[in-house]
Amino acid sequence: MNELYATHATACRDATHATAYHDATHATASGDATQATAARDASYATTSGDATYATAARDATYATTSGDATYATAAGDATQATASGDATQATAAGDATQATASGDATYATASGDATYATAARDATQATASGDATQATASGDATQATASGDATHATASGDATYATAARDATQATASGDATQATASGDATYATAACDATQATAAGDATHATASGGATQATTSGDASYATASGDATHATTYRDAAHATAAGDATYATAAGDATYATAAGDATHATASGDATYATASHIGTQESSPFSEKKREKND
Repeated sequence: MNELYATHATACRDATHATAYHDATHATASGDATQATAARDASYATTSGDATYATAARDATYATTSGDATYATAAGDATQATASGDATQATAAGDATQATASGDATYATASGDATYATAARDATQATASGDATQATASGDATQATASGDATHATASGDATYATAARDATQATASGDATQATASGDATYATAACDATQATAAGDATHATASGGATQATTSGDASYATASGDATHATTYRDAAHATAAGDATYATAAGDATYATAAGDATHATASGDATYATASHIGTQESSPFSEKKREKND
C-alpha cells in the first residue's frame, strides 16, 4: 500500500529539492521567497523579499556575477564565490558553509542583504530581510539540497539559482537573474543525475530530466506550504496535493520516477494562478496504480 502512496517526488540518492528527512516542515510566506528544506528536524522559514538559495552536490561549481545577492556553493569541499551586489561571501572549508556547517546551528537575520549557508543536521534558518540568500552544502542539510544527486526548486522574483549534482557547472551573469534560460524574472537550470534543465518561460519555470530528481518533494512526513509572490508549491506526503496561487509559475518534468507537479500515489494538482501550468512525464506519472484508478476499474467492470 505504501507503494501506492509514493511520495510527491523522490531524489537520486539522498537529495531532494525540498527534502525533509522525517518530520521536517517547510513554510514560506514572503514576497517572492520559495522553498525551504531541512535535514532531519531542521525547518526553514523565510519572510523576506527576494530570498534565494543555491546549493550543489559534490563537484558542482557555481559562478555568478550580478544581481543583488549572488552565491556559488559546491558541496564536498564547498567553495563559494560571489562578485557582485550588496552581500558577497566566499568560503572554502572542508564541510564549509557560509554561515556554518555543524551541530545545531541556527541562523536569524533581519537585515538588508544577509546571506547564509548551512550544512548542519538540526540547523534552522530564518530570514526576515530584503535579499536574504542561503546556500547549503552538507551531508544531511539542504536548502534546495546538496547531496548525492541534488535536485532543486526555486520560485522568486529576481532571485536566481543554479544547482548541479556531481560535475555540473552553472554560470550566471545577468541583470537580476538568468540561468541558462531566456525568461522573465527568475530562471533555473539544474543537472541532477546528469540531468539538465532549461527553461524559457514566464516568471518561474522549472524543468527536470533526472533519475529521481524532483522540483519539490517530500519524504517521511514532510509537508510543504508556500504563500509567496510568483510561484508557490505545496506538497504533502502520500496524498500529495499541489496548489499554486502565483503569477506565471510553470513546471515541466521528465524524470524517472519524480515529478515536480507529480503523479505519484493519489497526488492531486490544483492551480489558481495566472499562467501556472504543470506537466509531468514520469514512469509512474499516469497513476495507473492509484486507488482512484482501481475504483474506476471496478465501477466500469
